[in-house]
Amino acid sequence: MGKKLVFFLTYILLLPTFAQELSIVTEQYPPYNYQENGKIVGVSTEVIQAVLAELNIEAEISILPWSRALDKAKREQNVLIYSISRIPEREIHYKWVGVIASIDFYLFALDERKDITIDKLNDAKNYHIAVALGDAQEHFFSRHNFPNLHRVPSHEQAMKMLIKGRIDLWPISDFSGYYFLDKNNLSSDRIRKVYKINETSDVMYMAFGAKTSDDVVNKFRTALETIKKNGIYDEILKKHSR
Repeated sequence: MGKKLVFFLTYILLLPTFAQELSIVTEQYPPYNYQENGKIVGVSTEVIQAVLAELNIEAEISILPWSRALDKAKREQNVLIYSISRIPEREIHYKWVGVIASIDFYLFALDERKDITIDKLNDAKNYHIAVALGDAQEHFFSRHNFPNLHRVPSHEQAMKMLIKGRIDLWPISDFSGYYFLDKNNLSSDRIRKVYKINETSDVMYMAFGAKTSDDVVNKFRTALETIKKNGIYDEILKKHSR
């Protein structure tokens, strides 16, 4: 099993509108959601936990490869997924509960690659870019016909390719990029931001697959709205701000 954790919650007595078990899936994407010392943590995870508390539900979370998490939520009922970007390719497959965090994406290059300059996004078409399979960045760069995309299973693998000089650019959020460097005992000075991807810098959601009932989705939407109104959501974001 490794670090993949799969847990299910039986909650028929707690939430009668559910017809079957609930599962919650996410990916290893720090600092928003990631596993540390056997626990799933991160700012987005804390928002999810606050929503569950508002619903008086206790649940565990599964860390899965992102493409598998997306597929599980899309194909099965009552699968909650986070932190997910709301992009055109996903619109019909998911029911969007609400925004749980904001995120800024950048193109990173090795600091030593002074030859790489990006004034506009199309300039990046001249370089090799590694993207995590199923990630919003993969969809974005594919949709805009970037010719030199390398699709890999994880963000961490993309980072390692950059460090080894096998690619030129790595699109990822700044918080997450620096986390993966630190995790691999690499200095943040090894890489530099060469372009902010305003086209994909946005917000991230919690969502259910389209097969989940509207009644279930609305209960979670109401709970999310409640923790935003009563200040719990802002407290979580403030704790994690830099």
